[in-house]
Amino acid sequence: MSNCIEWTSDWSPCSHSCGPGVSTRNANNNWACRLQTETRLCQVRPCQTLMPGLRTLQPGSGVCESSYSSTRSIQLEHQGCWSTRAYRPRFCALTCLEGRCCSPSHTRTLRMVFRCPQNRLTLQQVMVIESCSCSIANCRQSTAAQNILLWP
Repeated sequence: MSNCIEWTSDWSPCSHSCGPGVSTRNANNNWACRLQTETRLCQVRPCQTLMPGLRTLQPGSGVCESSYSSTRSIQLEHQGCWSTRAYRPRFCALTCLEGRCCSPSHTRTLRMVFRCPQNRLTLQQVMVIESCSCSIANCRQSTAAQNILLWP
């Protein structure tokens, strides 16, 4: 019987404000009960200045209604490997009213199978956005495209 008390931190914000990035957390939920860093793939929004279907904060509502789903199914790419299934991911808009940042507020993590060269399969954790919210911070400077590689 193990005396390990399992512990898991929250996921970090995505490493890029647009385009593919990674999010990390620390956890000890392994056979040795050792603290390890877990990684998941993430994409808050594509690196485009104009995105169709964006919505902004409705005045007086207090709710960020600026998440939207991809208009088409896409396969995710990571280090030359492609997801075996296509998905319609949800993204967050660039900004809300008054320049506030729009970022994921509720996410979940899915394990997705990726096919790599020589038909090798790999399992990756991927962040799935369920909803976005507006932060208090002004994000005009932080929304510059940090990564131009797009998930097609």
